[in-house]
Amino acid sequence: MSSLAINPYLRAKVDYIRAVTKELVIEHREEYLSQKMKLTAAVLFGPLAREEYSEEIWLLEIVEGYPYPSKTPEPLAVTFRATKDFPLLGHLRLWAMSPDEFRDALESGHPFATHLRDEPKEFLLDVGGRARKLLG
Repeated sequence: MSSLAINPYLRAKVDYIRAVTKELVIEHREEYLSQKMKLTAAVLFGPLAREEYSEEIWLLEIVEGYPYPSKTPEPLAVTFRATKDFPLLGHLRLWAMSPDEFRDALESGHPFATHLRDEPKEFLLDVGGRARKLLG
């Protein structure tokens, strides 16, 4: 039996973290737009998508206009403003990819893509259902 089934406190924490993460995606969408990029998909995966308590929030964002291939070996850092409106319990682990990078990772069998495909997931945003189709 899941610890959430017997512990209403943990159930409430998971529900809270998931709700705040959904709101965070809305904020990210606006921030990407201000940087002339478009958030087309946001996929919650890992423990929280399995409805298990965790201090880590695993989130993949697929962003049109995100550079790929990158001109540098370092990943692009997109800056998001901190806000008191979105106090996260835990740590956000954010992966951002262009649609082409995401497709290429899936087609090449990249370990991250394989892991994501096999994990329970929740599509917090999926414009046109493209991410859902690719992860089939």
